[in-house]
Amino acid sequence: MLTKPDFTAVAKAIADPPPEWLVPGLAHFQDVVASEVTSDEAHDYLRRFAQMHDAAGKLIAFLPMYLAMPTAARSDKRVRVIQEQVRTALGVLPAIKANLADRMNEPPRKGGPRPSAPRHLCAAVVVEAWSLIHGKAQPRSNRLYRACNEYWQACGHEYRSEGWRWDVKDVIDKPEQWVRDSLTRYKNQSLNPV
Repeated sequence: MLTKPDFTAVAKAIADPPPEWLVPGLAHFQDVVASEVTSDEAHDYLRRFAQMHDAAGKLIAFLPMYLAMPTAARSDKRVRVIQEQVRTALGVLPAIKANLADRMNEPPRKGGPRPSAPRHLCAAVVVEAWSLIHGKAQPRSNRLYRACNEYWQACGHEYRSEGWRWDVKDVIDKPEQWVRDSLTRYKNQSLNPV
C-alpha cells in the first residue's frame, strides 16, 4: 500500500513555522509533480487545452440560458447563490479561454532538451507559495532551491544535483497565476473556514 507523502518538512523549508494552509496546498499538486511527462503526454496536454478551450466556449455561449431558466422559487437562497456563481464564471471564462488559446498557439520548440513540465510545476508551486508567504521570491536563493528539491523528492523523484536555478528563474520571470490562484484558495479557506 502506497503512503501519502508528508509535506510538513517541505512546508518548513518554505516557512518556519509554516502556515496551516501550506501542507494541503502542496499536497494539491503532488500527483502532477510526481508524474513523468513523455513527449506523447505533451501532445495530450495540447489536446486537453483544445478540449478545455472548446468547453469554455460552450459555457460562455450557454450559461446565460441557465440564468434565464425559470425556477420554482426565485427567492430560494440556493438559486441566488448559483446564479451569482454563474455570473462569476461568465466573468472569468473569457480570460481562461484566451489563455488556453495562447497556450495552444505557442510556437514549436526549436531543439534542445524538452523542459520538464513536472519540474517546472514543482518550481512554480514552491515559488508561488514562497511569494504568498514572504512577499517575493529571490531568483538566486539557495534556501528556495533547497525547498524545490525537498518538494521534488517528497513527490517521489530522486534528488536533483544539477539544481533549480533555471526552473526558478523561469517561474519568477513568467509566473504561473493559476498555481498562485490555487494556493490562494487554500490560504483563504484557512482564514475563513466554512
